[in-house]
Amino acid sequence: MADHPKTQVKPDENEEPSTAYQTSIHVGDVNYHYYTPSISKTTNSTTNEECETLCNTLRKTNEELLDELETEYVPLNIIVSNNQQMYGSVDNCNQVDVEDKSQILKVEDLFQHAKDYAEKVSYRKRDPQAQKKFVERHGNIVGVTGMAGIGKSAVAMKYLKVALGQRNQLAFYVRMKDFANLDQSISVTRFLLKTVRDWDDTKTDKRILSWLSSLKDVHVIIDGLDEACLPTLETFGGILNLGDEGTPEVIMKNLIRGDVLPLAKKIIFSRPQTYQHFNRETKPLFTVKITGLNEESQQKMCQQIVRKKIERGEMSTEEGDNIISRFPFSTKLSFMPIFCQPIVKYLHKNKSGTETFSSLCLFLFETWQKYENSDGLCEQVKDFCTLAFHRLRDNKSQFHLNKVKSLATMSLFVKSSMHRSNQVFIFAHEIWRDFFASLYLMHLASDDEFDVEFQDFTCDNRELVRKLCFGIASKDEDLCLLVSTFTSSAKKKALLWNKCDSLLCDLRSNIVCGNPLRLQDFWDSSYYDFRSRENDSRLFHLCGLALESQDPSLTSSIAYGLPEEILIGREVFPHDIESLCHVLACRQNQPIHINVGDFTEPVTFYGNALETFLSGVFPHKIKKLHLKDAQLRGNRVVLVDQIAEKLCDIDELMLRNCDQLSTDDVTSLVGNMHLRTSPMQLFDLSNNILNDASMDLISNNIDNIERLELIRCGIVTSQVTPLAKNIAKRPTPLKWLELDENRDIGVEGIKSLSVCLNNVGGLALIDCNMCAGSVQHVTTTITKPMTSLLLDRNPFGDQGVIFISLCVEYINVLSMSKCNIVNVGPLAVGIERRKVPMEILDLHGNEIGSNGACDLAQCTGNIRRLWINDCGIEEMTTLTEAIAGLKTSMKLLHIGDNHLTAKQKREISLRLRHTVSNLYGVTEDSDVPSTCGAGKNFQ
Repeated sequence: MADHPKTQVKPDENEEPSTAYQTSIHVGDVNYHYYTPSISKTTNSTTNEECETLCNTLRKTNEELLDELETEYVPLNIIVSNNQQMYGSVDNCNQVDVEDKSQILKVEDLFQHAKDYAEKVSYRKRDPQAQKKFVERHGNIVGVTGMAGIGKSAVAMKYLKVALGQRNQLAFYVRMKDFANLDQSISVTRFLLKTVRDWDDTKTDKRILSWLSSLKDVHVIIDGLDEACLPTLETFGGILNLGDEGTPEVIMKNLIRGDVLPLAKKIIFSRPQTYQHFNRETKPLFTVKITGLNEESQQKMCQQIVRKKIERGEMSTEEGDNIISRFPFSTKLSFMPIFCQPIVKYLHKNKSGTETFSSLCLFLFETWQKYENSDGLCEQVKDFCTLAFHRLRDNKSQFHLNKVKSLATMSLFVKSSMHRSNQVFIFAHEIWRDFFASLYLMHLASDDEFDVEFQDFTCDNRELVRKLCFGIASKDEDLCLLVSTFTSSAKKKALLWNKCDSLLCDLRSNIVCGNPLRLQDFWDSSYYDFRSRENDSRLFHLCGLALESQDPSLTSSIAYGLPEEILIGREVFPHDIESLCHVLACRQNQPIHINVGDFTEPVTFYGNALETFLSGVFPHKIKKLHLKDAQLRGNRVVLVDQIAEKLCDIDELMLRNCDQLSTDDVTSLVGNMHLRTSPMQLFDLSNNILNDASMDLISNNIDNIERLELIRCGIVTSQVTPLAKNIAKRPTPLKWLELDENRDIGVEGIKSLSVCLNNVGGLALIDCNMCAGSVQHVTTTITKPMTSLLLDRNPFGDQGVIFISLCVEYINVLSMSKCNIVNVGPLAVGIERRKVPMEILDLHGNEIGSNGACDLAQCTGNIRRLWINDCGIEEMTTLTEAIAGLKTSMKLLHIGDNHLTAKQKREISLRLRHTVSNLYGVTEDSDVPSTCGAGKNFQ
């Protein structure tokens, strides 16, 4: 997905609101006029009246919702990510600056991107009607994820504002935590109209739903999937018919899958952890991930708050300028909107100790308590803490006014629920529920209750409560002085530290030190157990406890309990790195090795996390550094120079899609390679356009590189020649060369490359627009064993297969998916001549049909893993019998997405149960791995 320039266009007063937007994922000014949708007439006058009543009522309710919004907003950053777990990686993750708040995503653009991506992967459905249905379903669904306090609900509400600013649009805002009873069955319209307090749907549900199902201009916004604490999120859920009732969870899943209101546009918001466990058949294909405020947005928010304080006379202009000049933008917590505002508001008080979640929450609580200072406040705080704990323990968000004596002074922490009764409230944010529940545990609960209840908070979704308890324990005396009803937590602190020992043992045992499996091993094990990699984040959880506690002995215990090699995985935020560096600083005399991601899972750093990591990790060594979407040229420092300084210690370096590296950047990176005592195991600059000078620098230092990956780097014919010549001169073979998606290499470039192929262990030229002539240049020069040859998505057809068959005896891993291949007979003959079996043959996505399956039967004894999914196969009896007769079992066979009947699949499954270790495609829910990166580990 390409980035688009930001545009802001003021709407013409005479134009309709929809014309005020540019066709970009960045949206200009939002029109704040709300339209009541017009009603398309039906033959039933009663239904027309009901629909009109619904539209008017919904408009009024939505305007009440939007009254909560602020008048000034700042942009939030997001990245666009897709449901790889189900569909593989296509344009996996592109960094896109997107305006939230007054400049939100344009509805049409957001869903257009979802539709475009659905079209890319619809090839899995061979029938045109099935492809069309697939695109219609997935093009209407968008997921939005982000950590607590990152701005998801603000995006949801502003999305609602945009939808209401267009003519003839119906928008339903559903907040999952408003459902007090998740086990109670309700109608679909009751689910959609949860925010409407006086709607009576006893007689109109089926008629209204039938009318809504026929409309395309309907938006369903589902906020807070994680806050509902749904018990069966991983299940599929039943399918509802028109007019059926179901639990809120079942209705939500039917909406997202398109089984209910198939034409409506649905957008769902959730924290990442809950979203990860969403049923994979229901989870949206297209996902937007909110990553918080960038430096510019933080500075803008600071300026807005300071300006208001100056206007109200709360500070002088000089004081305001001083705050702005020393605002700690892009620090540990200011990238989160929920914390950025209070950091700015109280910065002029020179209050220290706001570097952790607990200290910032406690500071805001202290400031609020001193400001209120009313009679009976301590008792109210006690009641509120008790309420928060009970709501947390019961996984509930709502509470009734009769649960507390008064909410007048607690208005900062609660807000009214969109419920039929005006006496029902929810917490203003889940962070406040967790905070007050932690206060209860540490200062109000008995020792025995604490000892029992803390056992319930060792799971990952209670991580913040655990951190807050550690932080609150360090502020015992201050809190007891502040709230007279609080008792000392000294004894509980000792209990907490004792419990921490067993918790640390569990977390240490689950810390991942590196890529736990080679790909060939991972294929033969549980695919999704590897892909989820949940334990990667346990390291930050462990270090977070030390940072929150501010206890030197605990920090030291954690630091020296870490293994000698650790892994930083997935996405990394500033506070994660701050906690890690806090712990590592206590282990100066015993340096450890740090792996940042691996070649299958590069890491994205947000905010100033990468800068903090690179500057604070010394004297520890970075062994592997796999980055994607890294901002290497910030306002304060050029991070590529810091990486270059550590290059002598780094064995694997991946900088994918990192600010379009300049020639100077490449010079810095390769300039010190000659100082290394051994060659670099991986050098990957993919998704960065490299000019001639940069390519020359890499070519001249090829002797210091074992694996070179330059995917989608804009490489042209003239740049290949010097690279190939230098590879040919290497004293030892280059283990891996990957030049995927460089479509301008051309036939002459491939011909130039052929001079070095006998000095290359593995070669990937995926999607390089190779014709049969290009393949001939490659294959006719291979006269020595090659571990891997990946030629996927090149249209060389059957003629290219003939050339490949001449050298297949030398190739251990051969991948040719989607290459317009029909006849695999010559290939099968070549494989049959091999003296030892090949590890992988991937032919998926080629129309080889039943004849091709029959041809492959003659060579199955020389193939360990075979992909023939989506190959138009209608019958494979001959192939099945050949595999069933093997003396040595085949390790993997994938036959999914072919034209086999259920009966045929059952027969194949029974026939091959003893001769195929991993058989995929015989059931609908098989967890099937792809061959992505197949050749990289067969070295």
